[in-house]
Amino acid sequence: MPRIPPLVQRFELAGRPVVGAAGADPAGIALVTGPGPQWIGYQSNAFLVTLDAAKFAEYLKEEGLPARKTSAQVRERFYRCAKALLEVPGGDAPTDVPLGFTLELVPRRNPYALKAGQTLPVSLTFRGKPIANVLVVAMSKSDPQKAVRARTDAEGRASLRIAHAGFWLIKAVHMEPAPPDAGVEWESWWASMTFEMR
Repeated sequence: MPRIPPLVQRFELAGRPVVGAAGADPAGIALVTGPGPQWIGYQSNAFLVTLDAAKFAEYLKEEGLPARKTSAQVRERFYRCAKALLEVPGGDAPTDVPLGFTLELVPRRNPYALKAGQTLPVSLTFRGKPIANVLVVAMSKSDPQKAVRARTDAEGRASLRIAHAGFWLIKAVHMEPAPPDAGVEWESWWASMTFEMR
């Protein structure tokens, strides 16, 4: 995706800003300066969307969110909280340190240490605290129809079987009613985490 500056709240690699020009694709350039696994993180500002009631209901079902009573047109603002784990040879940095995103998936084991068929334990936090009963989905780029799903427990934890090597996306969505003066009915946060297992 091209870089859209008004949407960028945080965009960083290992704590350093990822720079880029407005409209640039790829959206940024950064220098990897050290060994070991490193996170690229992106948290957006609010993005407004309007959906009709049927599409909104379909979206809720797909993301494992509870059904909501709505008007014919539903206004929502959403935020992306995305992370990608780079595998950099020559070091062994921890991968379970949060970046401090509003909604954040944190692996409790280094995904690059997994072998095909093993389980990846993850934690999900919302505003720094564990959040329960949120659907977490693991999808393989080569086989997205065979997604693995689990809901977080009371401590915000879930475990997902990573069946084979390849590029994987882990994702979760949390939604809340918007504040009364927000001009929208709902707010949602879309957390994601990607890695490519060898």
